[in-house]
Amino acid sequence: MFKSINFSLPFYGFSQAINLVAPLIVTPYLIGVSGYENFGKITFALTIAFLLNVIVDYGADIILVKEVSINRNDKKKLSKIFSIAYLGRLPLILCLLSILLLLIFISPIAQNDKTLYLFTLLIFIGQYLNPIWFLQGINKFKTISFLNILNKLLYVLLVFLFVKTKSDFVFVNLFWGLSLITSSIIGLYYCIYVENTILESVSILQIKNYLKEDFQFFTSQVFLALKNYSPIVILSFLGGFSIVGMYRVVEQIIAPIRTYMQVFFRFFYPKLCYDFSESAKDGMSYWKKINSINIIFVIAILTGIYIFSNEIIHYFNIEPELSGGLVSLLRLALLIPFLYSLNASLEQLVFILKSKAIYFKVILFMFAFGSILSIILFMSFNLKGLILSLIIVELLTLILYSLLVKNKNR
Repeated sequence: MFKSINFSLPFYGFSQAINLVAPLIVTPYLIGVSGYENFGKITFALTIAFLLNVIVDYGADIILVKEVSINRNDKKKLSKIFSIAYLGRLPLILCLLSILLLLIFISPIAQNDKTLYLFTLLIFIGQYLNPIWFLQGINKFKTISFLNILNKLLYVLLVFLFVKTKSDFVFVNLFWGLSLITSSIIGLYYCIYVENTILESVSILQIKNYLKEDFQFFTSQVFLALKNYSPIVILSFLGGFSIVGMYRVVEQIIAPIRTYMQVFFRFFYPKLCYDFSESAKDGMSYWKKINSINIIFVIAILTGIYIFSNEIIHYFNIEPELSGGLVSLLRLALLIPFLYSLNASLEQLVFILKSKAIYFKVILFMFAFGSILSIILFMSFNLKGLILSLIIVELLTLILYSLLVKNKNR
């Protein structure tokens, strides 16, 4: 089955290119129509959605991908994994939606923008329905590519068709959620009717075991998400939505590298799991090969961004008096995706070598340390301080991952 990876890669790569380019197309338009403050509000609501999506996923994008990959030839086992994943997470999504509805109506933060936050709830529903994790495990990357392209094209189309005035910013997250739900429903149809995966009944004990077994890893992913998205939350409370909008411009430029690394991780992770299960030596050889090529590619992309940073910043409709400062911040921030790409490579080994307990401690420490450092440096040096804190956190994470992998290989 894994022989088809090289054949699927061009399709998958094209779909992910659209996945990365779509926000870059939409962002300048939204800034021009909605302004920095409203764009900052959209960003804050999306950030909360991405944070809470980790609860909805409950580690499916890593733990269940591995389980599906290992059992890919056992239809009965695949149906069991599929059923436990969806029925086991159903109570989580229902509790989450109930709590969020309550908070939207009682929280002072959401009082002026209830519609925006209510529409954002659709993103959680779409994420719960999304079967990408299952399709990754059975190596259906062409199907994943189709779903990704449909999702992003529909989102971009809806934004350009219906966001015409400053007040229309409240619909942006609605379109994100509707696009995700549409592609997810089609994906579920494919899993059930094409792959003949059966959604069967599961016992309460099986659900409890599923939630209990993956709880520590799930918790580590929550803290990892908090580490990744805390800068926007911190800026929202300490700097306001306008400064969030400006930071988002810089993040929007470097975020595709992080997204690309996550996609790269998920694309090769099933094969790495399989290779390591067959032979640790072959698995390590394959890991070194794909990640060496990948790091060279990332360096080339970051070099291009550095050289054309002035032109890139101007593309985002930045006011002339702000563009110079943002160019300097962007060039400094390029260290973040470079270090992240190294961390993501080592993270593959951490998961495969079954170092979940230590991984959890690393993520917990980096979240706590990073949050405190971000607040201190932002209060002292504004956005430059925040970016410096993110660089320090990624560098320290790289050191800890390296030590962890080195110890495991002894």
